[in-house]
Amino acid sequence: MRPIVCTAACAALVTLTAGAAWGQQEISPGETAEKATYFARPLLVVPGMPNPPGSFSLRVNGQLAGVVAPTGRGMTIDTYIGATDQLGINLRSTYAQLGANITSGAFTGLIAEAQYAVAQTADKAAGLSLVGAGIIPGGINGLNLAGVSPGVGIRGQATLGPVQTHIGSLYHLNDGTIDYGLSGIYQITEQIGGSIDILGVGTAWGGTPSMGIAPGIAFRLTPGIRVGLGYMVPVMGTPPQANQILAHLQLGI
Repeated sequence: MRPIVCTAACAALVTLTAGAAWGQQEISPGETAEKATYFARPLLVVPGMPNPPGSFSLRVNGQLAGVVAPTGRGMTIDTYIGATDQLGINLRSTYAQLGANITSGAFTGLIAEAQYAVAQTADKAAGLSLVGAGIIPGGINGLNLAGVSPGVGIRGQATLGPVQTHIGSLYHLNDGTIDYGLSGIYQITEQIGGSIDILGVGTAWGGTPSMGIAPGIAFRLTPGIRVGLGYMVPVMGTPPQANQILAHLQLGI
């Protein structure tokens, strides 16, 4: 199962890179890479390219259970920092509620990534990047730095008019699992963007893979603040954030 998923993801990434000129055609000579920042960001999938140098993005998804009176169950907190023109530093963490309220919880994991763009258009609307990661487990006693394990991945991004696509995977070397995701974003207006994120976990050593689809919508309140809403629909197994309402907040570009 896993080699098929990996092969499909890699093939899709090659296709995205081959189509990198799509994003470039949308930028006139007088414009800059700032045009690309108008796009809503993926709800859950990691962006296919690192942040521009000197920039940051903070993405928080609160996970709520129930429809009539939703209650908190945890959150994901991701920080993306642009270090150089090609290098980005990503810190991706998960927090789980363990008690009666959201403050009684613990960080259940942290992934620290270096994401390096090996190919990109001048406007940064399309390209291909490689990822090296340190995966740190966590729990009630906090993060276990002694248990860090390596991960490697590949990601890509393409832009065609009002549509942007992000795709990628991260392979956990120690346990043979692979996180994969695909996000399609449609920029309805400069202030409103709709998205569909496909997120899943598989394994190279047998076991049951998982996959879910999360439709969402985001509103650009200011150039540096977006809020949104989504819902993770399980398709196979139990994907991350399954059957959860996602209250989305993004700060930065």
